[in-house]
Amino acid sequence: MGLDDIKNFLKAKKGEEKVKRKQAARFEERIGEKLSSLEEEISVCKTRELLYRKILERYSEVIGLGEEKTIPELKALVNSGDASVVETKQKLLGELQMQRGPEFAYAFERDFLDYAGKAFEFAAILRAIHANLSFSYWLSPKEIVDLGAADAFDKAIFLCSLLKAGGCENARVRVVELEGGLKHAIVVFEFASMFYVFDSSSKEPNARLSAPNADDALKEFCCDGKKVTRSLYEFNDSDYNEFGEEE
Repeated sequence: MGLDDIKNFLKAKKGEEKVKRKQAARFEERIGEKLSSLEEEISVCKTRELLYRKILERYSEVIGLGEEKTIPELKALVNSGDASVVETKQKLLGELQMQRGPEFAYAFERDFLDYAGKAFEFAAILRAIHANLSFSYWLSPKEIVDLGAADAFDKAIFLCSLLKAGGCENARVRVVELEGGLKHAIVVFEFASMFYVFDSSSKEPNARLSAPNADDALKEFCCDGKKVTRSLYEFNDSDYNEFGEEE
């Protein structure tokens, strides 16, 4: 390679580097513009959130009255026949069929625990909502599915509805009191002489556990490191039961 060739090669390399620097600068500029746009959008969303929260709080008394549930209305929240619950059930059964093969036909005694596990997983991956509002509210199954999110109570109701749809007539939402006085909703049911506790809003290793009886299961259960101090009440679509102090 002659001297001229070397000069031309170096000149070409410098030209390539100059082009690359310009491309990198344009890329950084575009990234900066996108980040600025995202920051503006986030700011707008935060402002809207504050506005909506203030409006909701202004009418919190009216909304709270509308969201209060009588015992029959509370029981009606567990609805195994709701369209969104049925649709989710079919989706879960479809997943079981993919695992078992095309000849799979759901049989409660044989397949329920596998179905219940999938129902638990579906509820567990719903994003947690912590609205921090001064009043209670309830989401319908359709709203839960559309949002892909729910608070702990709505998750428990939705999971209970799925278990009932899967044939478990004794599935129910139980509200317990944890250490420190916090109230927490879980789902309980009996199957094959075992008592099960499902907490789809918990990341604890024992969020899904079983024991020979309710006392043993609840002694083992904890949420965010807090043990159950007592059961308060439980319900499904057909029953409602309050517990005494000793329970």
